Amino acid sequence: MIAKLLAAIRDPESPNGRRFSLCIGVLIAVSMFGTVFETVPGLPAWLNRTLVGLEYFVVAVFSLEYLLRLAASRPTHRYVFSFYGVIDLLAILPFYLGLAVAHKSTYV
Repeated sequence: MIAKLLAAIRDPESPNGRRFSLCIGVLIAVSMFGTVFETVPGLPAWLNRTLVGLEYFVVAVFSLEYLLRLAASRPTHRYVFSFYGVIDLLAILPFYLGLAVAHKSTYV
């Protein structure tokens, strides 16, 4: 399965590459919808929990995508410093920085 994902990433014009890109695009739209929806005041607690769970899921998928793109690119630094590599990192980095800050503040 990993080999298929790596092949899809390496060849975005293949049928599997297009499906992979479509899935990532749908997750981007879902993430944007969730982010906007979180700003609505007075949401029920269950909906807030659902939106937080959705955020965790999306960040996990985007993190996995980033790691797969790293594995698929040779040399690795070519992807890391590419436009899309920087954008992908900037998409997930705030989440992890927020976790680090929250974790640190629990010990202060």
